Amino acid sequence: MHICIIAYKRLVSESRVLRQVRTFHKLGWKVTLAGFIHPGDSLDDVSVIPLQQVEPRRTWTIPQALARSVLSAKLAWGLHPQNKAARAVLHDVQTRFDYVIAHDWPCAPLAQELAERQGISFGIDVHEYARQQSCPTGKWLRDTVNRHVHGRHADAIQRYYLPKANGITTVCDGIADLLQRDYALTERPRVVRSVPFYTKCSFNPCTEKIKILYHGMVDYSRRLEVLIRAIPLLDDKFIVEIRGPENKIYLDGLKKIVSELGVENRVEFSPQVPFSEIISEANKADIGYEVVDGFSPQHQFMLPNKFFENTMAGLALCVSNFREMARVIEKYHHGICVETCSPEAVATTLNSLSCEQINNMKKASLLAAKDLCWEKEERNMLDAYHLI
Repeated sequence: MHICIIAYKRLVSESRVLRQVRTFHKLGWKVTLAGFIHPGDSLDDVSVIPLQQVEPRRTWTIPQALARSVLSAKLAWGLHPQNKAARAVLHDVQTRFDYVIAHDWPCAPLAQELAERQGISFGIDVHEYARQQSCPTGKWLRDTVNRHVHGRHADAIQRYYLPKANGITTVCDGIADLLQRDYALTERPRVVRSVPFYTKCSFNPCTEKIKILYHGMVDYSRRLEVLIRAIPLLDDKFIVEIRGPENKIYLDGLKKIVSELGVENRVEFSPQVPFSEIISEANKADIGYEVVDGFSPQHQFMLPNKFFENTMAGLALCVSNFREMARVIEKYHHGICVETCSPEAVATTLNSLSCEQINNMKKASLLAAKDLCWEKEERNMLDAYHLI
């Protein structure tokens, strides 16, 4: 078998793609990835079709919104510079594949066209609830366009391509139910959780300073200003690390809040670590943080990579009291849920924890990690795409 995976992602750091690659290699299959490669990136035992990562000019913003408002979804999709560039590259590919997997709706047309040319099937891996994905930014025009133009465009693309797919996977039960409802799918998308490969980590008991770690995208949707504003309300034993690729404007705003509150000695901003080091670096912290607003089903049903990465790393979890995450925490007792996304609620919840409670949660995470690992999840992916 030769599998082609298409993703508008930096391939070396896209965890779901890399997990799929390992599974296919374990079966003795070939894998070709089509996605973004940066200088110095290296992928072993994988063929790569580099796709140019296109950053549309600001002058494209209004024409894109207009195109998505008045043209058919397929035509509007084809006019986007990123899609035009990727389509041109994949159209010239001569390699024969046995199956194609698209990651998320923007790549679905590429996978369908490649599969149709080669007379094979394709699957779609849905990471997000795209029709309501865009988070509030506080800018009314941008938020209106995101919801009523870009959200509807994503919805239309999925409405056309999801029923054509041979298999659909997604990250949690809530989104699987919504996708089946929204698009009248005869078969419910198969849930393949974003769990990491099993990594044996050590138990590190709390010390005098308890580190709260957020790692992931640093942007508006993560509401990290809430965590920072909670710091003056937290016991002195708590310190915070925020790590990951950032929206510079948003990051500058966070640093301004840190300065205004005078908590520079309790907050550290650090860069993203390589994919292979995510678990080992997280293991140095004590509490894995993921508290956000439930502004849409996209967040209310969230079950993100970092939730499971923090579990694998043996951290106590502090997360929003949303159905999917709360269900896992209730089963494994390795974290605590915050009722509302506010500095007061975050501080009250964290201050209620003793070192003994945090240590017990950390031990529970290490036990849960033996269940919440890719080695036990990969079969769901293979079943969904009818590859075994």
